[in-house]
Amino acid sequence: MGCADCHTPRQHTSPDAAELLANQTFFPFTDLLLHDMGPELSDAVGEGGATPSEWRTPPLWGLGLILQRSDDARLLHDGRASTFHEAILWHGGEALDARRRYEALSPAEQEALVHFLGRL
Repeated sequence: MGCADCHTPRQHTSPDAAELLANQTFFPFTDLLLHDMGPELSDAVGEGGATPSEWRTPPLWGLGLILQRSDDARLLHDGRASTFHEAILWHGGEALDARRRYEALSPAEQEALVHFLGRL
C-alpha cells in the first residue's frame, strides 16, 4: 500500500557504531526522515529546517502498547487521533496515495491492517 515507503520495517546500524551496536538489524518501522504530510497535519509552526507540514516518521514499534496502556491514548504528533484508523485517515501530502489505498480496502482488510499495527 505504500506505508513502508516511510514506515520502513527494517533498519541496520552502522559498522562504525559502538562494538555491541555495530552491524545490527532492527525493526522500527520508520525511515526517521522528514516528510510533507500535507496541510491537514500542518501545525502552522515550522521547527528548524522543517516546514509546518513536515514531520519525522515516528517508529511504529511498540505502537500497540500505546492503546493497551491507556483508555485515552492519543496518536499523531498532536494527539488528534484516538485510533489507528483515524491516524491513517489524517495522512496527506506524501502519504496521500497510501491513505487512498487504505480507504479502498474492504472493512475486513482495514481491520486486518489495524490488527497488525496493534501487534507491533
